Amino acid sequence: MKSSNQEESNNEVKNDDASDLKFITRNATNSQHSTSQIHYASSEVIPNNNELSAERTLNSFEKCQRYYMRYSSNLNMLPNAPHSFNYLRYAKADELGKNERNIPKISVKNLCVASDKRTFFKNCLSRTTCMSHHLQDITFTLKGGDTLAILYTKESEMRILLEIMSNNISKRYLISGTLENNGYKMNMNEFGDRVAYVNAQNVYPWLTVAQTMYLQSLFVTCDRNTFNNVNTIEQLIQTLALSSIRNFLCGELTIAERQRLKIALQILKDADILLSDNIMKNINLYEMAFLIDYLRDWAIKLNRIVIMAVQPPTIEILTMFHKVLLIASGRVIYFGLSSQMMSYFEQIGFPCPSFKNPCDYYVDLVTHDYLTSESSLESINRIKRLTEIWKERLVDECEMQLITDQLSPKIHRVNYYRAALLIYRRFFEMFLSRSWMYSKELIYAFLISLFVGFIFFEIPNDRYASINARFGFIISMLAIFLLPNLFIHIERVFDERSYLLDDVRNRLYDPTFYIIIKITYDLPIGIMCNILYVLPAYMLSGLPFDSTFYWPSVFLFTSILCVHTIFWRYVTWIIAYSCCTRISAIIAIVVLLSNSVMLSGFLIHPNSFPPLIKLLYYYNPTKLAGGLLAENEFLRRTALTVWVNF
Repeated sequence: MKSSNQEESNNEVKNDDASDLKFITRNATNSQHSTSQIHYASSEVIPNNNELSAERTLNSFEKCQRYYMRYSSNLNMLPNAPHSFNYLRYAKADELGKNERNIPKISVKNLCVASDKRTFFKNCLSRTTCMSHHLQDITFTLKGGDTLAILYTKESEMRILLEIMSNNISKRYLISGTLENNGYKMNMNEFGDRVAYVNAQNVYPWLTVAQTMYLQSLFVTCDRNTFNNVNTIEQLIQTLALSSIRNFLCGELTIAERQRLKIALQILKDADILLSDNIMKNINLYEMAFLIDYLRDWAIKLNRIVIMAVQPPTIEILTMFHKVLLIASGRVIYFGLSSQMMSYFEQIGFPCPSFKNPCDYYVDLVTHDYLTSESSLESINRIKRLTEIWKERLVDECEMQLITDQLSPKIHRVNYYRAALLIYRRFFEMFLSRSWMYSKELIYAFLISLFVGFIFFEIPNDRYASINARFGFIISMLAIFLLPNLFIHIERVFDERSYLLDDVRNRLYDPTFYIIIKITYDLPIGIMCNILYVLPAYMLSGLPFDSTFYWPSVFLFTSILCVHTIFWRYVTWIIAYSCCTRISAIIAIVVLLSNSVMLSGFLIHPNSFPPLIKLLYYYNPTKLAGGLLAENEFLRRTALTVWVNF
């Protein structure tokens, strides 16, 4: 029995080795005919004019073995395996042929970024500045077909560099230096309009993959009309292995699938320059290799520039990039070919020890150590020495000849009318994807109304004997039981505000414009929700007792309270969008609504208010709504009674 099992396992190993050998032999044979055949990434996006079309036909990933095939191989057991492939089955960057073109070319020269460490109050009290330097003299040059890996010791430094290049800044900085595109000096806004940026934010989780790609492609347009939008979306879905999940909600995707989707969204912008945050830090080695290989293939074939922040787990991942930029303490430690980084550090006396990962070793080498004062001083001196060595050895390769060619194509945002239509469409598709969320709000409003109705069930008909009960019912509906609904809105706003902020930072639309569009979209749902909040409670309370005024009173009570609750609904939205945390938004709305009730005249007589407080009393929305409700209940007349009777 053991011998038979052993024979079966041996046969499986032989079959696996044979398939690996067959794969490698086929690749090696193809590489003899064309150097480009050594690269097996199905990442091409075919232009309309076929000028830069790929050499291979576009195959879906269901037919292509590139993504779904078994990654690991037993190459160490195959002595005849070509050296062009490592265990990841990807070629190094310097083994790939690329056409040398003058454009596009970008240059970052002597970029320095600092910020004021003082708080607002210290800034008012003191005139002395206290600057924090994030980046100092960052200089590098890239051209079409290059892929750059940014190695960093602080995530904030890396992100500041990418945000400045993409004009996607989240804070205020003091910035100096030069940004150039094809020899032309540009300011940060002009340079950022020619850049696509894959940031660390997630995409809308309530849209499907296909919906997200299609809608995102409609928000921006490019000067260069290289691609057919619909065809490009289908190609990206296929080549990025998103075909099987195209109808899945983005919130249901794995981390690797979300990152592939985010890359596809930025490729759709058709920009010459693609920047990427470290989106690959939570995915496995093979997914990381696939994404890098995809982007460098896209850069080579379509003559684009890719800049990615990475923390490569192996040297094989690093050498898949053409160039490397190592930043420590805001300064450049190394910039050059990835294949020459180890030899550079060996030449200056910092060789990588045996059995060490060079990527981790050199990042640790230039990391500031805060454990002890001695180690901190030693690391500072070491980083300073490495920076000075690099400056001495740096040949001024970043000096670019003046190119009279045109600039890289600019990315344009759509006008307000088209943006409004796209936002409406996105809201509608999100409504279809999570209609249960709106149903839940309606159910909560109805249950709260029933609860209030049971508390104030059948209020006595004697209006003088039940004055307190009637006022209690009005105050409860105006404020006390309104709060749970407002808390639900705060939670919903914070669920989506991160995605809104991402769109705003990408300058797709103005936040005020978005809120106006959202309010007009939400208004019918808000009216339905507030009717369910008001009507059952009022009918259970038994008010009014006179059948003559029953339906006019029901209509007036429902209308007045609906307007009041809708007002507070959207005030809550504005507060939630303005506050940093949920707790601060909840505290703000509770304080605001409590003061509105206190100054309404129901709990404290208006004659007791100081003159300044009386001004707030007259313009208090709770006082206005409560006064109309009290007149309708006790006097059977309001300013609206004549209109209703008519």
